[in-house]
Amino acid sequence: LVLKLKKDDRFDEVTVVSAQHREMLDQVLDIFKIKPDYDFNIMHKNQTLEEITSKVMIDLSKVIKEEKPDIVLVHGDTTTSFAAALATFYQQTTLGHVEAGLRTWNKYSPYPEEMNRQMTDDLTDLYFAPTELSKKNLLKENHKADNIFVTGNTAIDALEQTVQKDYHHAVMDDITPGNKVILVTMHRRENQGEPMRRVFKVMRQVIDSHPDVEIIYPVHLSPRVQKVANEVLGGDPRIHLIEPLDVVDFHNLAKRSYFIMTDSGGVQEEAPSLGKPVLVLRDTTERPEGVKAGT
Repeated sequence: LVLKLKKDDRFDEVTVVSAQHREMLDQVLDIFKIKPDYDFNIMHKNQTLEEITSKVMIDLSKVIKEEKPDIVLVHGDTTTSFAAALATFYQQTTLGHVEAGLRTWNKYSPYPEEMNRQMTDDLTDLYFAPTELSKKNLLKENHKADNIFVTGNTAIDALEQTVQKDYHHAVMDDITPGNKVILVTMHRRENQGEPMRRVFKVMRQVIDSHPDVEIIYPVHLSPRVQKVANEVLGGDPRIHLIEPLDVVDFHNLAKRSYFIMTDSGGVQEEAPSLGKPVLVLRDTTERPEGVKAGT
């Protein structure tokens, strides 16, 4: 979306990032050659949701006062998105929400994303919903139909720029030729601790009972995730615990995998577009379209 807006002479686009997740953000900015106009750089060790919310609100309010935009666009369901929506409302500026209308109807699953997106949509003026189902969710909440636009998904658009025919990653050298690869992502707050430990034990059982299967798991930087992953999954030659991947590496390893296990919302959308089945490691999902389609 940022790249499209920059190329369109009808718009004077200003890019603002919070750096809620510094390393992951920098990877994306580098890959897509995006230079933000404002970088709040808020990330620090053990940051809380309250700190993220307050810092983003204060910093973005200053930017809105300075730039005086006609509209502020926020994307997704992060705490940054909700805080930006609230700051935009306080400055009485038009708000557009990209990826509007996703719902699980369970306020703590996923946490805090479900309430982030619900509260963001309550503040939104223009809704850019990825699917007809997300539009229906917004209509259930009495949002105006004339303000809802079904747009598809920007993450799927990005696949056109990231998936490569001639691709190689060092971890592929450690995979026995002919073996089936399961690509795993798991990091959500509600899964950390004992739920994650149980899933990892099952993954270990899969490896023990299927000698032709290997697992690639880019382990999230969270110390809580790292600890459990290394305790349960470490030391097996067919379980490859690697550093977090940038978007290009992840998309291309996903394309070359047998199937994907994930608790990520975005991966639930990307995997079917890559022709890969998904096992969702969650009790609820705001993206039921893939489940209903049997992917």
